[in-house]
Amino acid sequence: MKRWSIGINSYHKTAHVVLEELPLYVSLIEKANDRFCGFINSYLAISFPNIFPKKRDPIEDCVCKNLEIKCDNHDKLYTLKEWYGDLGQFWCGHVCQNIFGWCWSKTKCTSLDITYDKCKELFYEDNKEYFDEQEKQAEEMRKEDEKSV
Repeated sequence: MKRWSIGINSYHKTAHVVLEELPLYVSLIEKANDRFCGFINSYLAISFPNIFPKKRDPIEDCVCKNLEIKCDNHDKLYTLKEWYGDLGQFWCGHVCQNIFGWCWSKTKCTSLDITYDKCKELFYEDNKEYFDEQEKQAEEMRKEDEKSV
């Protein structure tokens, strides 16, 4: 199965086209996983209890050490609810994401850089709203840049 998508930057006038090639069975697994994960997140938002307090990561493992910032969270505790949230978030993070990762490993991506004008010429009719929205946002950004200068 092949999927095409486009990416544009209306501010800098750049564009590229992406072709994803994957077996049909991988696409079906990906779609089913997406629907099922959405269902789980929507209907099984059962919160975990505030139990099993554990100590946060030691300072050696904390990102604050690498960024050289002060962090006071090393002696505080977190609970099961603070760490995992609810059943849907846990399921999504530990099951759905692994399936998506497997699907992505079976996908071959090819990115083609093309000019913005050529991309607009080829794809504008099918994606009018997308192009118009991006143009509007780029124009707003240009106005903000002019004000700040």
